[in-house]
Amino acid sequence: MPVTAEELHGDERARAWQKIADSSARFAAYQNKTDREPPVIRLTPRSAQASCPG
Repeated sequence: MPVTAEELHGDERARAWQKIADSSARFAAYQNKTDREPPVIRLTPRSAQASCPG
């Protein structure tokens, strides 16, 4: 499936990270084991028209 990737920042990243952490204890624990901020990437399906060369 063709997708567009977008890294989230600021409040949008914080909200997405909270949803990720709420659904996966392993990801929540990882944040506490590192001193870097893991990237959060949103994948959005591309439309059929945009994914066809032309």
